[in-house]
Amino acid sequence: MTQIDVTILVLLLLMIVPGLCRKLGHAALIYPVYILSGVVFGALIDGDARQLLTQVGEFGFVFLLFTIGLEIDLPGKRESLTALRNAAFWMLAQIPALTVTGVWLGFDWGASLLSASALCACSVSMTYHAWQDYPHRDAAARRTVLLWMVALEVLAVLLVTAAGATLKNEHYARIPLHLGGIALAVALVAYCAQFLAKLVNRLLEFTNRWQVHFIALLVLVVAAVGERLGLAAPKTAFFLGLFISGATHEGLALERHLRPLAERLLIPVFFTSLGILIPPGAVCSWTGLAGLAAALALLMLRWGLYRVWWRRWLPGNDRTFLIVCPNLTIVAVAVKTLMAAEVRPELGQCLLIMGLTVSVASILLLPKGAADHHPNPR
Repeated sequence: MTQIDVTILVLLLLMIVPGLCRKLGHAALIYPVYILSGVVFGALIDGDARQLLTQVGEFGFVFLLFTIGLEIDLPGKRESLTALRNAAFWMLAQIPALTVTGVWLGFDWGASLLSASALCACSVSMTYHAWQDYPHRDAAARRTVLLWMVALEVLAVLLVTAAGATLKNEHYARIPLHLGGIALAVALVAYCAQFLAKLVNRLLEFTNRWQVHFIALLVLVVAAVGERLGLAAPKTAFFLGLFISGATHEGLALERHLRPLAERLLIPVFFTSLGILIPPGAVCSWTGLAGLAAALALLMLRWGLYRVWWRRWLPGNDRTFLIVCPNLTIVAVAVKTLMAAEVRPELGQCLLIMGLTVSVASILLLPKGAADHHPNPR
């Protein structure tokens, strides 16, 4: 297929997939379906078309991280510390086993730690409405689960960022400097966030025609500045979204202004471009089958941890833990980080298969009514 053929098929996907997934009662499967579509495309497209999808997907990756940040409403300090502590214990209970599994699959220790951190994440964008419709015991239990989801996503992004710094073959003495640059970029974004939020609101008040353009331009400019300080552009976009998540215009969340460009075009293209990284035969290879087995073992481990240990901190019934299991967006971040570090392609494929399996299985195991909305938290 040529570039124009791929463009036509992607546009058809954008028209068909969201409605199809909603009709099936599992709209949170939209992102996995785009990845599976990319797997099919990968067997059919030529090199130029593949490059087109990949390049457009880079912009989708930036806006994906920005929308992830926007969807997180930071709670108060006390609630944040409690949620972060519980989420940290949840991750620490799994990261050692996942890291050793990664080494067994062929990752080095740095890549294994990065992959383990991503697999422990919760993709809030995929599971927000599942949380919203889930039959929680009471309002306090509902709030506890939401804070857990947010804390897992924030911690995972931070860990993936730190682990990614160790994969760039830098001298170990330079890693603290690299992390210092990242901390400086985050601090600058946090310091400027209030001003930027006011600027966005002011710009949106004076224009109806260029709203999407202003927001997209702001995200890309700030991401470019962060990249020059050592924090990758997509992760800079994440922190920008996180710190201005309260900025609204006429009662509408910022992501609603950005949705026509990001959620309805660039982000689906990004997930489709991830799918073309997986050769159709990869699932039947040893690496693919091992990734599938590891993903199912991870779900069983979490079920056991929840029943034996974590029920008191994550209130609900035996399926509540599934709400925090879908991790595809953060796994996508980790896969892109592995690609940037030029690790063996099959390792990125294996991680993507694991994240895809965990996300799809947990969504399908949730009560059907708890996953029948588009994955958008606002």
